[in-house]
Amino acid sequence: RFTGVALREWCEWAAESGGRKRRLIVLTSRINGRAMVAFFERLQFVLEEKLRIMKAALIKGSDLIKRWTVRPMVTCFELWDDLVVEEKRKAELLKRLKYRIQNNCIVVTFKSWTELVLTSRAERHAHLSGGIAACLSANAGLEGIERVFTYHP
Repeated sequence: RFTGVALREWCEWAAESGGRKRRLIVLTSRINGRAMVAFFERLQFVLEEKLRIMKAALIKGSDLIKRWTVRPMVTCFELWDDLVVEEKRKAELLKRLKYRIQNNCIVVTFKSWTELVLTSRAERHAHLSGGIAACLSANAGLEGIERVFTYHP
């Protein structure tokens, strides 16, 4: 008796501690994941800031770049770049729209196909039920029932 009670208590304690351990593992992995995400976001921000500072220093120290930036063609190329980015964005939107329309057609087709399968199944069931009933009423035996199952309209 005493060993049974002790064994039950030990099993309950082990189950409870195992659950706590699993919860702690999940919690620490989530904390570590959040910390890593925060670290990489901060690293990305710092690197982008350093790159911006380096570009500004390069532009500030270069007479050639200063001359290029004041020319009217630079503005033209910047606007052209903006136009290309906008066209790519519109093309991506059209591609997504086309994909959605095509998927809608596929969904409608699949739905009509499943309805056809259900209708065919109902027709087969009605055919087999009628054939079996006719065989049983005519006392055709097993040979008649086999003919019903092998017949495909």
